[in-house]
Amino acid sequence: MASALDDGELQQRIQAANSDDTVRGMIFNGTLDTLRSSAGGAAVDAVLSQLKKPKWVDLFNYGVADYLRLAWLCAEALSPKVGDREKGFYLLGSSAASSFLGSAIGKTLKTLAANEPRRLLTNLPTSYKLATSFGERRMQFQGLGHALFSMNRDFLPVSFHEGTVHAALVTVGGQNVVVKGHPTALLDSDYEIQWDEASR
Repeated sequence: MASALDDGELQQRIQAANSDDTVRGMIFNGTLDTLRSSAGGAAVDAVLSQLKKPKWVDLFNYGVADYLRLAWLCAEALSPKVGDREKGFYLLGSSAASSFLGSAIGKTLKTLAANEPRRLLTNLPTSYKLATSFGERRMQFQGLGHALFSMNRDFLPVSFHEGTVHAALVTVGGQNVVVKGHPTALLDSDYEIQWDEASR
């Protein structure tokens, strides 16, 4: 499988999508906010000039193909600041978690988690469903402070989801969080998640 560094993979992911595959506008806007804070307004303007639709409403749904184009452009624009495109995707994933958890829906889920990483992880598949229309996700707990998160038919690269899960856990007080993902197919991936529950 091609690396997320390869623009050819972007086209493969876009081609695998259909009109029912959507992402909330808050994720689009969070992505642009991350680019703006990290690389400045000129970088945002340069990215938007390459897209057909430059504005998104937080709670509306938009095609994942459009989000993929935005994410690839932003990850590339972030590369000089963070090291490479993979690290750019990681940062964008972190921002997606922050955008979602800062929304009305996300705040409710965060409250339900009650600063317990395990509770957040239990609700993580549902949280993804509230932000996107596509994909199947399963959480399996392997023991104290250890879980396996599996995704099928999700369009973003592994590094994006590593950033998302890591940021979400830290937000609810997770300590010594480690998230390691690996792809099993173009749109499928598994994530080993570890955190310190010793004091909980």
